Amino acid sequence: MTDIQIRYRKVKKLYLTLLAALLLIIVGFSFIAPSGEHGITPVEGLMYFSLLIVGIAMYRVLRCPKCRAFLMPAYSTAWGRLKNCPDCGVELIENPKER
Repeated sequence: MTDIQIRYRKVKKLYLTLLAALLLIIVGFSFIAPSGEHGITPVEGLMYFSLLIVGIAMYRVLRCPKCRAFLMPAYSTAWGRLKNCPDCGVELIENPKER
C-alpha cells in the first residue's frame, strides 16, 4: 500500500465520520425543534451552525492526496468505490488482484 493510498484511507474515514455527524445533527433536529411557529432557540442556532460547519468540512476534506482535487462529486457518483482520481489518475485504493 502506497503513501497516497494510506492518506486517502484516512481522509475517507474522516469524511464518513463527518457524514455520520451530519446525519446525527439532522436526526437531532427532529427531537429538539418544537412544532409550530417560533423563533430560533439557542440550541437550534447551535445546531444550524454545526450543520453548516460539518457541511463545509465534508466538502473541504475529501481531496486527492496527490493533486488536491475535490473528490466529493466523483466519490458520491461512484457510490463510495472511487478507485482513481478523476484529475490526475492516481490509484486511490489498492487493487486486490495485485496483492
